[in-house]
Amino acid sequence: MEEREFSQEIIDKFPSEEIDRITALMKEQLEIRDRKYHFKKYSSCFLGRDMVNWLLENGYAANVEEALDVGNYLMSKDVFHHVCRDHPLKNQKLYYIFESDEKDRGHLPESEKPASWQDVLQEQDGKLLSGEEVNDVLASLSDWPDKNPEMSELLVDNHNRELLDNCRPLNWQDPEATQKYDLIAIGGGAGGLVSSIGAAISGGRAALIERNIMGGDCLNTGCVPSKAFIKAAKVAQTVRNSEKYGIMFEGELKVDFGKVMERMRKVRAEISEHDSVYKFIKKYGIDMYLGDAKFINKNEIEVNGQTLQIAKCSIATGGHPYVPEIAGLSDFPYLTSENVFNITEQPRHLVIIGVGPIGCELGQSFARFGTKVTMISRGNQFLPKEDPDAASYLHQSLKDDGVTILFNAEPTKVDVLNSTGKVWTPEARFEMEVLVNGIPETIQGDSILIAAGRRPNVHGLGLEEAGVDYDEIKGIHVNDYCKTTNKNVYAVGDVCSPYQFTHNSDHMARNVVRNALFFGKEKTSNLIMSWCTYTDPEIAHVGKYPHEMEEKGIKYDTYKYDIAHNDRAICDGEIGIIKIHCKKDTDTILGATIVGGPAGDMICQVSQAMFNKVGLSTMGTVVHPYPTYAEAFKALTGQYNLKKLTPKSKTALRTILNVKR
Repeated sequence: MEEREFSQEIIDKFPSEEIDRITALMKEQLEIRDRKYHFKKYSSCFLGRDMVNWLLENGYAANVEEALDVGNYLMSKDVFHHVCRDHPLKNQKLYYIFESDEKDRGHLPESEKPASWQDVLQEQDGKLLSGEEVNDVLASLSDWPDKNPEMSELLVDNHNRELLDNCRPLNWQDPEATQKYDLIAIGGGAGGLVSSIGAAISGGRAALIERNIMGGDCLNTGCVPSKAFIKAAKVAQTVRNSEKYGIMFEGELKVDFGKVMERMRKVRAEISEHDSVYKFIKKYGIDMYLGDAKFINKNEIEVNGQTLQIAKCSIATGGHPYVPEIAGLSDFPYLTSENVFNITEQPRHLVIIGVGPIGCELGQSFARFGTKVTMISRGNQFLPKEDPDAASYLHQSLKDDGVTILFNAEPTKVDVLNSTGKVWTPEARFEMEVLVNGIPETIQGDSILIAAGRRPNVHGLGLEEAGVDYDEIKGIHVNDYCKTTNKNVYAVGDVCSPYQFTHNSDHMARNVVRNALFFGKEKTSNLIMSWCTYTDPEIAHVGKYPHEMEEKGIKYDTYKYDIAHNDRAICDGEIGIIKIHCKKDTDTILGATIVGGPAGDMICQVSQAMFNKVGLSTMGTVVHPYPTYAEAFKALTGQYNLKKLTPKSKTALRTILNVKR
């Protein structure tokens, strides 16, 4: 439901004490009882029209409209809600329930124990704590429950304490599992959140289990922190290059790396409210369990000593960074995407193993902050899965940013010159032996970032007991409907898919809700998947690549446009390219790659065209504002139309013109 705005008069009239008093009166005087609708029983509920009448009769409103405003204000203060959370208060025979009568979906204890991480982690400001160290702090508290928090390393400051309060509440008490769930989602990232929300808003009884921090990789270690980091690096680069725009900047550019990272944590904390435990309880009525989920058989899951019965289950446990076996690497406090955003001091020389999206995005950003960056790849191209022309634009950009690039290279050994223990600090030193085109080279630096791909999180879930097949590289085996080898268990996202994107997890989860709970036959293969690497230039893609079409014998035409010819790009000083691949001699779009400008936004237009089966010729008929990058699509349409203009059609057009004269 949409958030409503209320008049200051209503807000002033009902302070918290008055709300408590009115709530107690309504609970005494309204007819609260069990009711049935469509063969389903709703416990301890009242009618919306009865509340409206009560507010009128007791002088809290002068008319029905005012009574609805007052009632909906009370609803916004979590006094009551619609039994299915589908409606605001209406003067109708709809069922509503007081929050205090609602089934427990998980809560904080009503006790003297600290209610916030702000209360517990006050003296640890600026320290990097592991889950084990956090547990030591908790153990020092009196009467702490015997439940260890499963948390990643986290730098302690106000922003991260806010993140934890939203997404890993202190001293959380799970609800009591008493009935079978229509759907249980394992994992609190995009896939699990969307699965459980979809089940709940469809009228199902839904639960979500998260072992770490709600929001998954996207919120905590992926999309959100990396994009905040990239934005700061782009600002630094813009200032550094301001002279070419006529803006003179005197003196040396100074980067306060600690402030950069603090802003990132602030942004993440602000966004964390969207994934908060309380939101999913209050807004959607989802039961929340914080702990390790493990199948004990095909139809039951154990979490924190409770056994949960499932009708259906959606596994959305995500993935983790793959760390290659390199002699001596484990003796050095290397970084991965899971802990790089905890550092507060800038590395001087960062060596990155891997040239995929994570390595390229972070490598370019660190270089723009002034860190010396060396990138190592076994192959001979950045973004190995990407279009070679697109990769060449990025290659040149990284060179311009001062990144040292070692292709056809294999790190073989790491010698620790100065150890800082398990936690990286700028005092760390290492020497790395690398074979480059078979020739040994030695690199010295102070930091290593492993960005060599990811592996699915499949261990510790009891998948064998559930009858769910998997392997450690590709993850859980699913069919085109996201179903595993257990007919009641589905999987979505990084744990089972080669497309490791938040939006892929989201859409797979939507398919699971339709397929598992209803009579849907939604296929993953029907999803038109697009993605973007947020380097400078941005690189976005949707659909098939040329080599994929050639392997399958699909004939195609490619239409290219150099973004440097686009008027908006000229104004902005941008370069890049657009490639659209169409089925041979037709305008049916099979795939596209965009480099430069707002590529991630532009690819959305192509995705939408493909989804709606709109051809390239029709795309060009859309009127775009001038000057915009989207005007490039008109140029590509022009190429297609010119190709259709055969000698015969030209003769026919000339004949028509002569007749018209």
